[in-house]
Amino acid sequence: MYWSLLSRLRDVRKAQGLGWTDSDRHAFHKKVLGVMKSSKALTNGDLDKIKAAILAIVEPDNLVNQLRALDQPELRRAEAQVKAMEICEELQIGNRYAYDEHDLHSRRLAYLDGLVVKIYPAKKWWHQLDDKEANVVLGIMQRRMFAVRRRRQKEATPDPDNVPF
Repeated sequence: MYWSLLSRLRDVRKAQGLGWTDSDRHAFHKKVLGVMKSSKALTNGDLDKIKAAILAIVEPDNLVNQLRALDQPELRRAEAQVKAMEICEELQIGNRYAYDEHDLHSRRLAYLDGLVVKIYPAKKWWHQLDDKEANVVLGIMQRRMFAVRRRRQKEATPDPDNVPF
């Protein structure tokens, strides 16, 4: 994605009669990020800023794409929350005591908030996490889900039709 956008920027600059070298790319990074960073050292947040800046030049009339590029951390956190809620559903978290769907959703959010407090004691709620922290919590939940799947697989009774002897 990064190199594809840069090639579009290079084409626009060439159409304007301007050159585009590696030193121009480094200067562009410094202008957008405030510091010089190698393309290999860019974080997701850095890439979001660079993408928005490139889209502002390449597609100046498309404000929606520019704003979407800047909203990526929130979108990544929201995607992590959706996946975490799916894991809660698979693990049947909150199913035992919930009396309706709304209560079940609230219990699952409370479970996520409880994990957040255990992992990041300075934070109390899921919505306080940034996208990286949300992915850490999601990774912990995924490891738990895989462990539960393995345990269920071991405990499963064999199918009498598939017994080899």
